[in-house]
Amino acid sequence: MTPEETAGTAGEATADTAKPVGKVRTNELGRTGLKHYSGLVYEEFLPQLQGQKGYKVYREMQDNSPIVGALLYAVESMLRGVDWAVEPASDDSADIEAAEFIEQAMHDMSNTWEDFISEILTMLPFGWSYFEIVYKKREGRESPSGKKRRNQSRYDDNKIGWRKFAPRAQETLFRWEIDKTGGIRGMHQYPFPTGAGLQYNQSDPDVGSNVIFLPIERCLLFRTTSRLNNPEGRSMLRSAYRPYYFLRRVQEIEAVGLERDLAGMPFAGVPLEIISDDRSAEATATFNYIKSIVTKTKRDEQEGIIWPLVYDENGNELYKFELLSTGGRRTFDTGAIAQRYSQEIASTLLGDWILMGHEAVGSFALSSDKTEMFAVALGNILDSIEDVMNRIALPRLLALNGYPTDEHQPMMRHGDIEKPDLAELIQYVSGMSSAGAPIFPDLVLENHLRELADLPPITEEEREQIEQEKMNKEMEMMGGMQPPGLGMGEGQGNEQPNPFAPKGQPGRPQTNFGQPPSTNEAKSQAGPGRPSNLSTTQAPQNALPRQAGSSIRKAIADVLAQVGQAE
Repeated sequence: MTPEETAGTAGEATADTAKPVGKVRTNELGRTGLKHYSGLVYEEFLPQLQGQKGYKVYREMQDNSPIVGALLYAVESMLRGVDWAVEPASDDSADIEAAEFIEQAMHDMSNTWEDFISEILTMLPFGWSYFEIVYKKREGRESPSGKKRRNQSRYDDNKIGWRKFAPRAQETLFRWEIDKTGGIRGMHQYPFPTGAGLQYNQSDPDVGSNVIFLPIERCLLFRTTSRLNNPEGRSMLRSAYRPYYFLRRVQEIEAVGLERDLAGMPFAGVPLEIISDDRSAEATATFNYIKSIVTKTKRDEQEGIIWPLVYDENGNELYKFELLSTGGRRTFDTGAIAQRYSQEIASTLLGDWILMGHEAVGSFALSSDKTEMFAVALGNILDSIEDVMNRIALPRLLALNGYPTDEHQPMMRHGDIEKPDLAELIQYVSGMSSAGAPIFPDLVLENHLRELADLPPITEEEREQIEQEKMNKEMEMMGGMQPPGLGMGEGQGNEQPNPFAPKGQPGRPQTNFGQPPSTNEAKSQAGPGRPSNLSTTQAPQNALPRQAGSSIRKAIADVLAQVGQAE
């Protein structure tokens, strides 16, 4: 057994006892296969995209490409607007207190939470983003003497909170600290000098000459992908590099061709001895002068040429300069070529929906499907951010303040990126209700639907008041009708009838509420001299209407019960 091996045991548990079956080796034997040497990662096979050269290219792409810039701005704007909340592990008071503490820490930093999300999203063009966790002691804004504290806090409970998540720029990476099994131990940073230079504490073993070591235990690492545990992830723009490269070349050629077509191609006619290989020094100087004029001729506010006027013995010009124009159309449509490359760039970023409508084609359904796929991808990005915070940032802060980090740990949760379509939601709820699903009354569900429509929530008391007003209106619709016996008092000597007693039992009135009388009953009720126009489908005048509903019947029963208690 090596020192890295643990003499643990594993057993097969039975109803009586667990018998050990052998020792378990916990050391790691294999490697991830990540290509790295001296802290530098060589997973990228294109030399121009490796290391600092690659960061410059990706910076150029996000700053110079309209498609890339627009999509990255759309991603940042959408993710900055997502709501974040902290969920307690249970309804226990201690778990709720821990969740409230994390919520306070999120909004008690020197930079806002939205700014922190924006800094995290730099991992999209570069593949990764690195943050140093800076803590502070929450001692309020001022000291007892009234002096403002350097690390101010909205709270003075002396707990440890987050001061900020300080970003460490990708361009300042010197090398990674990676162990032999591929584990990430930290980042060596070579910061850019500011002002007269940086002063480092040379006695600190983690600080070398102009290089700072940032251990992973004090930092947060966000990556677009964790394949092979590569600390640099993979740039979101990597697949867009090839179409971007060709698009830039096409645009440059198009701009040069446009200028030459508008200004004309410069042409200079000179004697043969000026361009011969055995020309004199004077002829070479003349050649260089004319070449400079030809190559630098442009149509701008400073255009103009000083040209020698020299003739031979026959009166012919020795030097001639003119602009040649080209006729006809080009064989290639550079606009269509540029459009194709732009489409490829947008497709690699799942953002080809941004080009829909520019070509006067594309249906609404197709656009909806593409934006939904884009939203799902953004949701995965938020999930990765949420996972890093819940696994690393929260347990460290909770442990510093004595809160549990086991199953009682609160969790950060991000909200939805976009709200559902209200028309589709209404159709869905209506269909569920028509199918017999018990949707309402449900206060939680109703408030959730109100939130989606940006409507104020409703409380339980307000809900009961609305139901009572609805019940009163339904009673008024009955026109003041009362069931038989409802108005009987003590002086009449009759027992209060109960219209809801089972049929045939004492106390049930003979009048059938809501039920039409038989033909004989209708004739007997008509009496002599009264027309018998009450058909079998008509209810008596004092019958309870069918459309009154169960709520009205319940209200009548409550009234009868109150009358019985009064007696």
